[in-house]
Amino acid sequence: MNRARIAVVASALLVLSCAGARKVTVDGQEMTLEDAASRAFAAAQGSYDASRFDEAARGFAAVAEKYPESAYADQARLQQGGRS
Repeated sequence: MNRARIAVVASALLVLSCAGARKVTVDGQEMTLEDAASRAFAAAQGSYDASRFDEAARGFAAVAEKYPESAYADQARLQQGGRS
């Protein structure tokens, strides 16, 4: 399972490195899509680590919905139990 996850992330990073970095604006700050997804995923993970599970589930769902092409989308779906 870990090898498959590593392969997916490595493939996603390879695709992203070949394409131009898409920019998004979050809270008035411009950043790459991957940076925005990373921040949102980290916030959801922080909620999970603090045992705020409903908040974490909403956060992971938001990552998968807002940033479906990011390297974090699949992991966010896994963290929320595979829900789409």
